[in-house]
Amino acid sequence: MLSKDEEVRLWDQKLGHLNLQGMKKAISVEAIRGIPKLQITEGSICGECQVDKQTRMSHPRLEHQGTSKVLELLHIDLMGHMQVASNCGKRYVLVVVDDFSRFTWVNFIREKSYTIESFKELCTNFKERKT
Repeated sequence: MLSKDEEVRLWDQKLGHLNLQGMKKAISVEAIRGIPKLQITEGSICGECQVDKQTRMSHPRLEHQGTSKVLELLHIDLMGHMQVASNCGKRYVLVVVDDFSRFTWVNFIREKSYTIESFKELCTNFKERKT
């Protein structure tokens, strides 16, 4: 036997996470065959519904460029530990984005401890190309 809250959550899933007012209306006009007379409270929102109802806004565009030359400001992200390794056994991804040019480097690395070596290699390769 399901509790009343569990039954509301079950019907929420069955109805594709319909909003609470929609569920109340469907129950009151008996629009769905077999749906019980559920007592829906305003605070009973499931996790999926809560995430979907959050508003998303983009970052405002900057009026001026923050940097004046290449490699002045880098944005670096290290992603991983991936559950499945690549064919070469690499489980981490190092992403470096130059703020000025928006040029992006992506390097796959085997261990997290190889991050500094990978970054140094990137800098060395860039200097060699420049000369």
